[in-house]
Amino acid sequence: MFVPVSEDIAIKFADLPDEHRIIYKLIAESGSQGIWAKELSSKSKIPAGTLARLTKTLEHRRLIKQITPAQYKTRKVWMLYELEPASELSGGSWYKDGQIDSDLINLLRAKTLEYLANTGEAVTAEDVQRFLASNHSLSRSIDNIESILRTLVLDRELLMTEPLTTAGVHTYRLRPRSARADEFSSIFFSQIPCVSCHLRKQCSPGNSVVAPETCQYMSRWLHLDNADSLGL
Repeated sequence: MFVPVSEDIAIKFADLPDEHRIIYKLIAESGSQGIWAKELSSKSKIPAGTLARLTKTLEHRRLIKQITPAQYKTRKVWMLYELEPASELSGGSWYKDGQIDSDLINLLRAKTLEYLANTGEAVTAEDVQRFLASNHSLSRSIDNIESILRTLVLDRELLMTEPLTTAGVHTYRLRPRSARADEFSSIFFSQIPCVSCHLRKQCSPGNSVVAPETCQYMSRWLHLDNADSLGL
């Protein structure tokens, strides 16, 4: 079967030599994954210098485009002009021009915290998604929103509840400031070497065997290891 192509496509392929068409076909077969310049040279049996000239012509005709993978900044990857790169190449929705979009991430985090502070109650990821889309034109997938919420939970800004139904829906709310202070105190207390020391019952000031002033663990915890050298 034969079908006509559009005039624009016909113009792009007009008078295109066979070696250019070979390169185009190999790039087309790679799909949204693209093909690395070294692999393209190997499959086409065309030297790198000649390949650079051929791809430049195809790129000028807007038949192919070059992208830089998020994980491999020094690689040249070619793909068809009209295709979007796969997420593993672009880095996903959190990347922009091969770099992580920290400005967008920080904006989403700030607006999410602002929303929860004004709401004053537990919300779901869907609630946050609707708020960001309707109030700040920040339309993101539910997976993106859940990723932002997880970072805030890990940073101890939010509390996440366990799902109460079989649907497995979590809710999120602001972590009380007092709770943050209490947690910090408990973490700080747990780091004191005396808490986990099995000789603490025998330890007392001035004791010739076990004493705070001669305890190497206490000195290390208080950063007094170099006190003598510092003249302290």
